[in-house]
Amino acid sequence: MKKILGASIGSDVHVAGLLNFLELAKKEGYETVNLGAAVPISRVIENIKKEKPSIVALSYRLGAVALSTLLDEFSKEIAKIGIDDKIDFIFGGTTETSEIAAQSGIFKKIFDGSEEEEDVVLFLRGQMKYREKQDYPDSL
Repeated sequence: MKKILGASIGSDVHVAGLLNFLELAKKEGYETVNLGAAVPISRVIENIKKEKPSIVALSYRLGAVALSTLLDEFSKEIAKIGIDDKIDFIFGGTTETSEIAAQSGIFKKIFDGSEEEEDVVLFLRGQMKYREKQDYPDSL
């Protein structure tokens, strides 16, 4: 069974999005481990070693500058223990924090809150939402 480890990192206490994601993952057959709110990077790393998840879901909603510092620390720590190619890292946050997460190059998937529940479920299933090509008339 695939396992997802989730945490709201740094000083962020917002967990509603993470809890919703982990609940969807449970319904899709994943084992989930929730570290909760305001989790230091060192605790995330300890639990990655202990739990050996296939996916690590990080959440942060507070601000871009602080997140950049946290992700720099996280990137260095995962490089030290050599797990970055064995685990898929995903991120959930605001549009602002999602841009910083994208720039970090760490994450396989980034959720900025604009996705529909179906998009999240399809990601968990390893699928993508099919979008039909729109064919607009070019003349009257």
